[in-house]
Amino acid sequence: MLRKMRSGALSGFFMVFLLLGGFGLVLTDWGGFFTGGVAPTSVVDIDGDEIKFQSFDNHLRFYLRAQNIPVDIAYRAGIVDQLLKAQIEEVLIQKATREYGLIAPDYLVAERINPIINLATSSGMTKDMALQNLAQQSGLSASAFVETLRLDYSRNLIFDLFDKPTDYFPQSLAARLYQYENETRDISYIHLRHDNIKDISSPSDSDLESFYQSKKPEYRISETRIIKIATLNPQDVRSELSISENEVRAEYEAIKDSFEVPEKRMVEQSVVDDEQTANEILEAVKQGLSLKKATAKIVADDAYRKAEEYDAL
Repeated sequence: MLRKMRSGALSGFFMVFLLLGGFGLVLTDWGGFFTGGVAPTSVVDIDGDEIKFQSFDNHLRFYLRAQNIPVDIAYRAGIVDQLLKAQIEEVLIQKATREYGLIAPDYLVAERINPIINLATSSGMTKDMALQNLAQQSGLSASAFVETLRLDYSRNLIFDLFDKPTDYFPQSLAARLYQYENETRDISYIHLRHDNIKDISSPSDSDLESFYQSKKPEYRISETRIIKIATLNPQDVRSELSISENEVRAEYEAIKDSFEVPEKRMVEQSVVDDEQTANEILEAVKQGLSLKKATAKIVADDAYRKAEEYDAL
């Protein structure tokens, strides 16, 4: 773990963190803003939807490993910034699909994923195994892989509203555009030549002062600031620092909670009105039926809730 902190995708950030700690500073925000109320374990907060530090780090590592891109080149080329912007875009699209009710139903996601699974299914492999393999190749769990396809479908629903051409063009709009492009105007104007303007006395100092005071804002020069910026390059810092294994271990122990991934549980449920019905479903499950089949047998299909991921209590 300590070696990964020295050479992993976020090693540059970690080394700078150690340097700032040596000068007695406390880094409470990622990105140098120190404002906005973003939790220490999050990279960014988008109106209540957070991109967790650990999640973004895993995504970044997987992408760089798949593309065979060294970490230092990824930082210099702006790839880290591009990946973060892409994740922010996904969060915004998810919020938009929820707001407008454009959530792809399960049957549409199934229609989209079945051809992919059929192509990936080899001899002796079940569809569940093929789905797991596809998810692992994408660096995702099976449920996250399915939700990614659902998001992709919902994204297309939004983009298609603007991208698809249409043959309908309102006649009233066409008439207005034609009038705009072919409109002409007849005007009458007076041209005052400078040499025709006579009998005007030269302005006095008081006249000029009064005119200047009335127009003073127009002569004002925009306020400026001289700013000096110090750029701290992780490579320059490494050449001047010597960090021992004990210092790395001590810093790791101080912030190791930020690297922990919360424990998760997959929970499926049957929602019924009384304890007796719940006990009947429980007995059916003990006899070998799945929770879904037991619920359908005793109550109805709509009482079953498929398995979802929750934080462990």
